[in-house]
Amino acid sequence: MVRDNYRELIELLIVFLGGDAENKFKIRPPGAMPQAIWMARAIYSLKLSLFSSQLKLNTKDKEALLDVCLFIVTIYVKPWLQWILAVKAPYKDLCFLKSRKAYENVNKSISKAALQKFSQHLWYFTDEKAVLALFDDDVDEETKLKMVANLHK
Repeated sequence: MVRDNYRELIELLIVFLGGDAENKFKIRPPGAMPQAIWMARAIYSLKLSLFSSQLKLNTKDKEALLDVCLFIVTIYVKPWLQWILAVKAPYKDLCFLKSRKAYENVNKSISKAALQKFSQHLWYFTDEKAVLALFDDDVDEETKLKMVANLHK
């Protein structure tokens, strides 16, 4: 079962990308926005973008909002939805950092801000947690063998 905020985010992404969400889909009014929950900010950004024609936003703000939404859609959502599996977290973190780095070619300022924010959460990135990647099907055998060899050093 998908939690409500995950479902809302996914449905908003579908609509943002031009698809049809389920017939029952309704855009909910904004709720609380906790500091620690990026998903609330992503949801609000997508809602603002979808309703931007009804809002009094100047061109600069509309472009900035679109830039944020494009980052959410192209870089952030896929790893976020996959991070719920502990064995995938170390590899997904690495993939996220690589894709964030590549995003510098699209929007350097958003890429830099994302790196600064994400870097604050790397405190848990330890050798003990990295071992979880040995159980991740997305990590190739060669990489796993190198990891094991490094563990013995």
